[in-house]
Amino acid sequence: MAEREWSEADEDALRRLVDDGTLQADQADAVRRALTGDQATPAPRNQLFEVLGYVGAGLVLAGIVLLVGSSWDELSRGGRVGLLSSVAALLIGAGLGIAGQRAGWQELRAGRAPVRRRVVGTCFGLAGGAAGFAAGVAAGVDNPGLLVGGLVGLAVCLAGFVALPTALGLFAAAAMSVITLTGIADEIDGPPYRMAAPFIVVGAAWAGAALAGWLPPRATGLGVGSAIALIGAQLPLFASGTENWAYAATLVVALTCLAGYLRDRTLILLVAGVVGVTIVVPEAVSDWSDGRVSGAALVVIAGAVLLLTGGLGLRLRKSS
Repeated sequence: MAEREWSEADEDALRRLVDDGTLQADQADAVRRALTGDQATPAPRNQLFEVLGYVGAGLVLAGIVLLVGSSWDELSRGGRVGLLSSVAALLIGAGLGIAGQRAGWQELRAGRAPVRRRVVGTCFGLAGGAAGFAAGVAAGVDNPGLLVGGLVGLAVCLAGFVALPTALGLFAAAAMSVITLTGIADEIDGPPYRMAAPFIVVGAAWAGAALAGWLPPRATGLGVGSAIALIGAQLPLFASGTENWAYAATLVVALTCLAGYLRDRTLILLVAGVVGVTIVVPEAVSDWSDGRVSGAALVVIAGAVLLLTGGLGLRLRKSS
């Protein structure tokens, strides 16, 4: 293929495909090379550096775990906070150093260096976890510590994601939001169904932000939002007398995901809807029949739901 000039419009179009989840960053890089006639493949050395980066980040995480298990009791609260804060700062500094100067950031955000992009995203995600842990220790070991730690970790993860949107950064921010919601739920004094509301609202917010294009990759944002909402919908099961709230909430979330799939055609919404329906139907049938329906029958029911929903999805795919 003859080499062609790569325009800014081409780059913008490719970036939109990455942002909405149609292409991954490395796939976009392959498309760019193919259209410009540059068929060079990533150097093996780059892949080696990626592996080293992941191993290094994993060793930092393992080191934190070892410190917690061995010398944690010997450290004062200030020493614990200082140690965890230093780890967070080290990870942020490593991410910034790997990203490079302004030109390096532009290259990462454009998806032209997928290896470095993934390693930097990993550093920022782990930094959010370390920062949240430090804030939680500083606030105390009880629930306020959980809530404060979740909020701080979420803020750091979101800052890293804004600087460089990556799937791993999105997952890290979502995990911190779940920790924050857990802290909020522990503070709520009332019926268990109230615990579900914050999770469902936050899950809907994640999904809405993904639909608005604020959370690339888009499909990952929708998956994160759906998962958080489904988790929240199931929380009333952990208390007696509120099971029907869980069934109703889970069914509503599942049907909302399926309706979103009909409108948006994003496969992750279909998966979330199927998972929600498959969870809630056996739960409700077993409860309402006082357990008289056998496990095998519940499996058949779940399978029938999956089959019908899958058939619907295939039919819609065929007509789209």
